Amino acid sequence: MTTPGQPLELPPVQAQQPAPALGADGTAAPPPAAHDSKTTTLVGAVLGDASAQAHREHHEVKRSHVEKADVTPEHVKDIDGADDEAPAVADGDPDRADDPGLDDLGWSEDPSVPIPVVKSIKNEELWLLIRRFNGQVAHVKKLDEPPQGGIDLNIADKDPFTPEKLKATLERLYLTIGLGLAAFVKHIARVRSWHERRRSSVFAATYTLAWVLDIVVPVFLLFTMVLLVSPRARAVLFPHAPLAAISAKTGEARVPQAGHLGSESLTGAQEAYKGEAAEMEAQNAVKSISKLAITTAVGGGAKSTDDTKALSDDSEDEHDAQEKEKGVVKKAEPLSTVTGHAVSAQTTAAGTGAEKTDAATAEAVDAGLWASMQPFLHILEDIADTWERFGNALSPTAPFRQHHARVFLAGIIAPIVLASYFISSYMVYRGTTAGVGFAFFAQPLFDRVRMSDLRKWLDKNVPDWPRYLELRNSILKGVPTNAQLTLTLLRLGEANKSPLPPPPPPDAAPEATAREGLDMADDPNLPEEYREQLRAAAAEKQAKDAQAEQEEEEKEKEKTPKKRSRIMRLFKGATAGAVETGLGANRVKATAGFESAKRKVGVVKRELGPDAQGDGPSSFHGRHRGKRGLLLISTTATTPCISFERKLPAGARAAQAAADAAKKAAPAGEETTTSRKLAQTAQNARPAPLFSIQIDDIAAVRKLGGLGIAGKLVVGWALDSVVADGLEITTTQGETFVISALPRRDEVFNRIIAMGSTKWESW
Repeated sequence: MTTPGQPLELPPVQAQQPAPALGADGTAAPPPAAHDSKTTTLVGAVLGDASAQAHREHHEVKRSHVEKADVTPEHVKDIDGADDEAPAVADGDPDRADDPGLDDLGWSEDPSVPIPVVKSIKNEELWLLIRRFNGQVAHVKKLDEPPQGGIDLNIADKDPFTPEKLKATLERLYLTIGLGLAAFVKHIARVRSWHERRRSSVFAATYTLAWVLDIVVPVFLLFTMVLLVSPRARAVLFPHAPLAAISAKTGEARVPQAGHLGSESLTGAQEAYKGEAAEMEAQNAVKSISKLAITTAVGGGAKSTDDTKALSDDSEDEHDAQEKEKGVVKKAEPLSTVTGHAVSAQTTAAGTGAEKTDAATAEAVDAGLWASMQPFLHILEDIADTWERFGNALSPTAPFRQHHARVFLAGIIAPIVLASYFISSYMVYRGTTAGVGFAFFAQPLFDRVRMSDLRKWLDKNVPDWPRYLELRNSILKGVPTNAQLTLTLLRLGEANKSPLPPPPPPDAAPEATAREGLDMADDPNLPEEYREQLRAAAAEKQAKDAQAEQEEEEKEKEKTPKKRSRIMRLFKGATAGAVETGLGANRVKATAGFESAKRKVGVVKRELGPDAQGDGPSSFHGRHRGKRGLLLISTTATTPCISFERKLPAGARAAQAAADAAKKAAPAGEETTTSRKLAQTAQNARPAPLFSIQIDDIAAVRKLGGLGIAGKLVVGWALDSVVADGLEITTTQGETFVISALPRRDEVFNRIIAMGSTKWESW
């Protein structure tokens, strides 16, 4: 076995261009075996074309398994439920990485990313995991003791509440539970609609037979066991169909809400990479909830005829109205403060004389609400974690075991299946009524046997006994959440000395495509039974759209031109000037030595792409205490560490260029005396690092906003610019180092927490 600190020799598995028929892991899928065609024919005859296609696809995915490298990071070894061997990581470019012995798998501006990066998972699925990991995990602290089950990055019991964390959790709930429940409801609607007649007939016949034999409960439990154990059974019994193309009410095909079919999201909106459309849906859903909450608090909306008339007299067009709406948060205040001011202003404007009462109750209500939000947020996080764990138990990803968790879950149901054969409905009725009577009349017994005494005994004899009752430490022990799976894959890349590359930037993404019009019925993911329905629905929608467009053109001709208001443009220009003035004043404060001002120097950028060009996997542009330089990550040195060096002066850059030229001129694999001297000269010319931290000495890593949420909104609206965020690193000695204006903050964060042997807790 190879330890994480040693370089690895991996078999050549890199492919620069995708092969024509890819399997689940990105490699060419072999043709189906002859015996499988017979099985597929039988499945098609019984359950229908959609189930037969699902059976064929599952068989091809199963056959497209690739060999694993003899590499197992220490973190993977410690996990209860991980495979003995980890999947291989592709070969990279050893020449571009600044850290000797480190391979570059696609960090450059125009990356040449191997396909696949990690054997066992498609690149698009890997990008999806990393994107969502970046939005979910923002603060980690070092664990003093190993976690139960060997899987770290569990959410801390007392993680603080922040509006940003609540927003991320709500988006996560939409992407996991929301889409999962929507898929379940639409599967039920499909079966009930009888459009897939053979599949519905099989379900109906099975249920009827079970009802006649009075074994409905055992059959249902046995059916659940089959779905838990066999992914093929899931694919055949519930074949996939695009969520956006199926109605949840009728189970019939419909035109997606987006008007085209380009993704597996609820709206069907087009996307360049898998999962992007669903992520945008989640963001917009949370925005809608936020607008509703703010509108409810402020009391917005025109409720009277007079208000409606006053609003209709406004000569601003729709574009200006949207700009005005963005200008509501023009000051860099917390959004909760802005909302509070709006509510107070409304109370004052109402003229009810309740201003004093409002001031007296506001603080107490705010304190009580914010105190209750922390446990509420923790409950939401636990729900999302549990849902993801069940999903990863049913469909595991290497290096986690493929069968252990789902067989264990099926084993829990097996005794219940056997018991259900012998327990009649009469026994259930008699047992339930006996329990109700005992609970009603046994109060003296409950008074004698106090639950508090039992709890004290458990606290004394079984420390941390509540933790053993948690699902993650019992039936789901060894099963990761998506964040824990992502961290394991990141650690796998670090162990292979090939850090996993970031998801491709938007400018490098391929153009998003979607099927429109009648072409939507030709989507390969749509079952054959729904194609004609979708064609008819698409034709009807096209006719309605054409008629609506014609009516709109006629209205535009009759409409009198409006005079565009310039108030918002003037207001935007004034705000931009104020922001520029504030940034200039901040630079003056930074020069005077104010630490808070130094952290804001250089954070506003026209775009992040140019500044991030050439960053990674070992060096990243950023600032420390307002000074520009490079954050360097070294893992192949004697002592792995991260350090920050000032930007090289002209003399050092010239010395480095001369050393590089001498190295290229030297024969391959040889080092001349001249090249050695020039390399030493270049090394001596480098300025001393501003700080250096050993990897194992890092106690906490936290993502920082460059200007805060409100400041970022103002900069984006007034200056059409972006804000580069930063990182805060705390050592075990209590020292704190802040790196600001870091274009690739998420990538640096991921590398830091994936290196070394430290185990983390999410805060």
